[in-house]
Amino acid sequence: MTTVLDSSERELTEKLVLADQLEALLNASTDGLALIDMSGEIIRVNPALMAITGYSKQDLLGRQFDSLSMFDRRDAAGVLQRFIIALSGQQTSPFRVRVAGREAGGLELEIHISAWRKVNEVVGVIAVVKDVIDSRRTGTSHDCQERFRDLVETTSDWVWEMNEKGVYTYVSPRVADILGYQPHEVLAKS
Repeated sequence: MTTVLDSSERELTEKLVLADQLEALLNASTDGLALIDMSGEIIRVNPALMAITGYSKQDLLGRQFDSLSMFDRRDAAGVLQRFIIALSGQQTSPFRVRVAGREAGGLELEIHISAWRKVNEVVGVIAVVKDVIDSRRTGTSHDCQERFRDLVETTSDWVWEMNEKGVYTYVSPRVADILGYQPHEVLAKS
């Protein structure tokens, strides 16, 4: 009898630890996350989703996602179509929509909807939401880095970067035209 109780207690402890770890992942994510059941009801959201949209848990939980006032009719129809595709177990590609945030006015969001499965059965969808405009504004996107690199490499000026020891860590291709050295000849020199 003790062995059965010990085993049951251990299983319960493992499940509680797993639940705590999953909660930590949800709360740490900078992407908005929502669990939506088969009927379209929002049953779980993370803090990032509330921060992105400005909507509270009370505004979202228990509501049909396609009835939220943040979507206009056309976008709501597109979101609903992807919801239905995900419920059938098929992959959907990320898509962008303009929505009305609670406080921030208009937002441009990228949403990816995928099937939520329990033991190989689809029981709803998981929505991953990113604020596209915010990521452009903060300069964290790869596109911003690419645009900056393109600008530096096509400018008529010589652009360089040095570390605290005065050693070149970056030299733009224009160094060849201006000083007559190839970039690799200047890098790592002081």
